[in-house]
Amino acid sequence: MKSTGSKVFTAKADADLLLVNKAIEAAETRNTVLVGDDTDLLVLLLHHLLPIENKIYFAPQSKKNAKGRVWDIK
Repeated sequence: MKSTGSKVFTAKADADLLLVNKAIEAAETRNTVLVGDDTDLLVLLLHHLLPIENKIYFAPQSKKNAKGRVWDIK
């Protein structure tokens, strides 16, 4: 992934907190969407989010035949 220009991060333990922190960090400069299928991500976003200018959204990974939902965390 690094060779394609993607940013790559490695978590020493559970990656949920790393994902949330990176999403919050990105939201400081632009609107951001965190896509995942883990409810823990939503809870961590709600807990760790500080007041920011840009929007941050949580979008659960779509399941077959399920309506896609996106939540504005603010």
